[in-house]
Amino acid sequence: MPVIFSLAAETQADQKELTGSHVPSLEVPDDPNGNADVISDLAFSPDSKILAVAYGRFRGLLRKPSPGMAIVWDIKSGKRLATFDSFKDGVSSVVFSGDGKYLAAGGYDGSLQIWHVTDWSRQISVNFNSESVTALDFSPNNASLAVGTMLWAEDSRKPNLHLYQVSTGREIKSLRCPAESVIGVDFLPDGKLLALANGNKVTFLDIEKLLDQE
Repeated sequence: MPVIFSLAAETQADQKELTGSHVPSLEVPDDPNGNADVISDLAFSPDSKILAVAYGRFRGLLRKPSPGMAIVWDIKSGKRLATFDSFKDGVSSVVFSGDGKYLAAGGYDGSLQIWHVTDWSRQISVNFNSESVTALDFSPNNASLAVGTMLWAEDSRKPNLHLYQVSTGREIKSLRCPAESVIGVDFLPDGKLLALANGNKVTFLDIEKLLDQE
């Protein structure tokens, strides 16, 4: 299987041995914060021209948090298009909207940010305080974003699933799922159901009924 880009730390000689020719690699230069040596997530844009990569491990419980970053790469040239380094801890999740207009990223520091792809200006900035963002997914109509978060024992009553309106940044709905953490969220293609991974099970939520609840 041919390798087009390498995200690992192989040398150019290693890459040539794998592919038989020189291939560019998407390598991050030495990070002064020391928290860009781990990739947590990545996502292609709908047109397959760019790739968003989340860098940084979760360090909050083990040692002093160190900033992570999200980088957007041009696939053809291997050049950086944008770098977002305002995260106080590692970046856990990245996802493009289905129409390619927005990029969302969530961090272990509890931050959620959405940017316009056209000029990389910021559309939304939210902070969940004691929660860490663990999963993101845009609805099929690109109007809302589902956000899964990780809770600690002392926050057992707080919500760990949130729905945000992309155009305004307003929280549409939040609820507490049984497990401490929602580690995966995914809208069905018709947008009627939202699947979420919490604990050791997958739960399906009826979006229309959920939004009708007071």
